[in-house]
Parts: sequence; C-alpha cells; structure tokens
Amino acid sequence: MDDRTVEFIFNETGAGYTAERLIMKTRIAPAATYQALADEATALIAAGKTSDDQEWTDLATKIAEFRPDVLLASGPYTYSLEDIGDSYMTLHWQPNSIYSGSVQFGEIRLWQGETESTTPLVLNGDIAWATNVYPPATQQAFVDAGIRLVNVPLGYGAALLMQHDTYPFNIKEVRQAMAYAIDRDENAFFTNGFGATGTEYMAGVLDTMVSTLLDADSIAKLNHYDFDVDRAAELMETAGFTRDADGKWVDAEGKRISVEYKAPAEFADFPRRQHQRCRTANEFGFDITLRAIPWQQTAEDIRQGNFQLSVWSWAGGNPLASRQFFGPIQRFNYVGLSDGQKGMNFPMEFEYNGEMINLDALINDVSSGFDRDAQAQRAGRVALILNDLMPFIPLNIISAAQPFNESILTGAPADGDPLYAAPLDDAWMLKLLLEGVVRPAGS
Repeated sequence: MDDRTVEFIFNETGAGYTAERLIMKTRIAPAATYQALADEATALIAAGKTSDDQEWTDLATKIAEFRPDVLLASGPYTYSLEDIGDSYMTLHWQPNSIYSGSVQFGEIRLWQGETESTTPLVLNGDIAWATNVYPPATQQAFVDAGIRLVNVPLGYGAALLMQHDTYPFNIKEVRQAMAYAIDRDENAFFTNGFGATGTEYMAGVLDTMVSTLLDADSIAKLNHYDFDVDRAAELMETAGFTRDADGKWVDAEGKRISVEYKAPAEFADFPRRQHQRCRTANEFGFDITLRAIPWQQTAEDIRQGNFQLSVWSWAGGNPLASRQFFGPIQRFNYVGLSDGQKGMNFPMEFEYNGEMINLDALINDVSSGFDRDAQAQRAGRVALILNDLMPFIPLNIISAAQPFNESILTGAPADGDPLYAAPLDDAWMLKLLLEGVVRPAGS
C-alpha cells in the first residue's frame, strides 16, 4: 500500500456489495480538512462505542455543524460561500483534479427550483440541462422551442403512504383493498403522460429489477393487485365494512372512512395524479379530502407522523435490493427517523406466518455478503411480506424527459444509448461532463 491506495478487506458474511457500492459512491474528503473528525471517530470505534452511545450522537452533531472555511475539491470545480445564492450557485474550474484537463467549461451554474420555476429558465436558455420531472404540456413546449428531450429512468416512483395509527389503515385488508381500487396505469398517465408506468409487481423493488434482485419462486407468488373494484369490495367486507346509502364504506358503528390526504403543492406533476387518486378512491367508497401544502411541510409532516394519507417516493436508483426496500418503509418509518419522529409508524417487529420477525433487520441483511442466490432469496422473502401486508402502495415508476438544449451544449449521445439506462443516481451527464464529451455547442 502507498499514500494513494486504500485497501478494503471483506469477510464472507459482511456487508459485501452494500459496502462496495458505498465505497464507490462516497466522495473523497481531504485529510487537511476532516482529519481531526476522522480521528475522533476512530477513537470511538477503538473504544467499542456504538451508535446508541451519546459519544456518537455528539460527534454526529459536531460533523453536521462543521463548516470549513475553504473547500478542497477533488473534482475539477470548486466554490466558496460567496458563490451560493438563493436561486443558484456557481462552480469555478480548479486545476488540481484528474479531470481538470478534460472538462470543457470554466464555470458552471447550478440552479435550484421545482418544475414551475425552472420551466421559463429552460425556455429562455438560462438552463441548458435539467433533471426536473416536467408534465406533458411543458415537454411539448420544449419540443416546440427546438429543445431536445432525453428520456431516462429516475429509479423511483410515487407511493401512497398511510399513517398506521390512523384507523382503518391499521387493518391489512383495507390497505389491500386500496391497492386493488386504484387504477395504477391511469394514475401513471396522470403523473407524467407516457413517461410513467403503473407498478406491476408491487414488490418494493423496481419492476425492471425484479428478475435480477428476487428469486424466481418469490416472483411467482407476488400478488400484482390488478385493478379490481369487486375484489377490493370483498376485502372491505371481510374487514367488517359495509356501504351506506351514499355508497360510502362504514364500519360496524356506522363510521365512514373520512381522512385527509396531504400532498406537495409545488410538484407540477402532482396535482393531476392526486385528484385522480382521490377521485377513484372516493368513487369506490372512501371519503378522502385532498389538501395541498408546501413540499417541505409535506415531508416534515410525514416524518412527524402528522398525516393520515400522503405521497412520497418509493424504491430508488440504487442497484441493491436493500436500498430499494429502504424507501419508504425505513426512510419514513420510526426505524429510520430521529428520536421522537414516528413517520408511518408501521410496526417492524411482528408475528408473521407463526414466526416473530424483525422486518427492519431483514431488509438491512438482504444485500449482505457476495452470494447472489442467497441475496435473491432474502430479497424475495422481504418482497413477499411487503406484497402481502401492503404497508404502502407503490403506485408507479417515473421516467423523465430531460431537456438538453443543443444550441448551448453538444455531446449527448443519440437516443437509445446504454448510458441513458442508468437512473438519476448515476446521471449520464456527470460522466460525459467530466470526460469532456459534453461541451459548449460549436466547440
């Protein structure tokens, strides 16, 4: 080993591909800036401290609050605090990266904003490439303006989240009935036109990854919950509900299922799909009221458990099953949140098929080791549990038509290039930007 080489040694039953992926995705940090913090972490490990100990909590807080005066960048661009504004930040070329000689831009401006705020910036040329999910009408406006659209998978989709302290979402049959009662293909179209597809396998991992991540026996047992209001009605009746004179489901005491559905107001693709979802659920017999609130508040309310129904993403662009299972069953549940936050509050330790299980531990263990067959069997077990209990409803999988303005930039491959198959977590633009393939138009 030398000063520029790091060796990682894995045992057969350890983190395996999970750690390997983490190593590849972890950014290099300069010792000149972070060595003291790293030394503190090393000392805690040597002392046998765990994440449950106050010392780790204190160090995590210290790291989160640390603000270096100067950024020592390993990439070809850097910035200072003066380069950060309310709407955008500016990156400046620096000479000390292995990519400094290949990139073709001296300065890059990164804009922050949702679809409504970035749309005019794309149309007027201030933004040359964007990753927002634009609705069909906006996509057509880009095409009419001569802006190329590059279609890429995002690696996630929208999921209906239920707060499990809210009656009757603590009843499995009611959750299953909702899955049957929502036309996911129609909902996908309302989400993003032909840029979204209704979820097929309902397995907690992306449909495109099911055959890779799960074993064949588990795949064959998955319930697809195809749109079927008759089957949904049977499940509601099994759970003890009947319809009143207005066609609304009521329990044995005559109480309707009247709940509020919180949804982010700023996401341009959300209003249509939320109205469609509420409409179809209400036509089936629920009594759901839609409430649009700021997206930051939506996320915070979900974390705090301050909702009855809501929506956020599920799965993720990670190729490992454990990380796809993470959202939202761990991400927005008490096991993955700060102390005092309960999120969905779906119990993760329970009896299932005569056995006490810890679903949180099962998910964390799914991608351990290097035996792919064993991983597929573990992932299949988790998928079947989620598919049966339906703690959230994975509604669709979204792809994005990314505007790429060829009057400003050049170098994007032709449509159908394998690079475009990578989800947003491994964005094609980053590779081509670093290699100097994407460059100013006319150069």
